Amino acid sequence: MRQVDSLTVSVVVDNTTDMLSARPPHVTLELRVLFAAGMRELAGEDLCSAHHGLSLLITARTNGQERTVLFDAGPDPYAIERNARRMGLAFGRIEAVVLSHGHFDHSEGLLKAVELIREQNGQRSVPLHLHPGVFVRRAIQRASGERLPLQDVPSAEALSQSGYLLVRSSKQEEILDEVFFLSGEIPRTSFERGMGNQVRLMPSGNWEPDPLVLDERFMWVS
Repeated sequence: MRQVDSLTVSVVVDNTTDMLSARPPHVTLELRVLFAAGMRELAGEDLCSAHHGLSLLITARTNGQERTVLFDAGPDPYAIERNARRMGLAFGRIEAVVLSHGHFDHSEGLLKAVELIREQNGQRSVPLHLHPGVFVRRAIQRASGERLPLQDVPSAEALSQSGYLLVRSSKQEEILDEVFFLSGEIPRTSFERGMGNQVRLMPSGNWEPDPLVLDERFMWVS
């Protein structure tokens, strides 16, 4: 792992906005970001949209060089495009995309994300790092016995056709010249209960408990 000199995390999609929130000194207020990007009037249509999900644009600087990763892509195409454009984010600088795990609130903006990236980078393909287990079919088992399906992660075929180069791994790896570290499959402890009502569809056609989301990975910067 290479030591980075500085790190900037731009919150593209999150559950809340921060206009009325207390924040630490190193966090820039959303309104300041928007005014810096060109907003000249405080209007609802010019603000970012909060959604259930996550997407982070992360830029590391080391030895005068910048390396940028998109970590997750939020719950839908609308959220990531709206917020990225209003914040004036340079998606063309994104060199790799990482999917943390196979849930819709982190994955459903992936196809829009690569469209925005390639719109600015000359239509070059983009590596997408993910665990091979993210494509499993999942559902929530309700108390009544009924299953509520979770929206699937976009298929490997759709992701590849959109311009991603899929990098499937359950092992740890270092990316972008060892600036970012991706975990392998995260070991679970005996006291973790996870999502007790989540199930997954097995190749046999049976639904089985899936509480621990074993396809989850984390990213670390030194």
